[in-house]
Amino acid sequence: MAVDHRSCKDIFDIPEFVQNNKAHTDSKEIQEEIKTAKRDLIETLGKCKGERDRLLKCKEEALHAVQDFRKEIDKRLDILEQNSIDSIEKKYKSIIDKINDEIQLLENTQIEVVCAKTN
Repeated sequence: MAVDHRSCKDIFDIPEFVQNNKAHTDSKEIQEEIKTAKRDLIETLGKCKGERDRLLKCKEEALHAVQDFRKEIDKRLDILEQNSIDSIEKKYKSIIDKINDEIQLLENTQIEVVCAKTN
């Protein structure tokens, strides 16, 4: 009587509504869909974590490769530096030795000239 004699059109009898709307998804089906969604979520989360870990490992390998390359370059630069220093030292040593010999000769000659002048 409350349903039939009201002026509101949206009023309905609950048992009648449930009976007429049996076509709606049953709670077991909803639970199964939730389980499936949860399983898919866990699987996707695992894949994302695995991909993150793989990327972090690749990053570390790339950083180590750069550091190793830097060490190799430094080693080669050290060798080039030492070779350059040795070459310069060798070149200038012979020139300086020649100049020192000439200075010694000139000093000896100067002494001889001074001695010859006093005699």
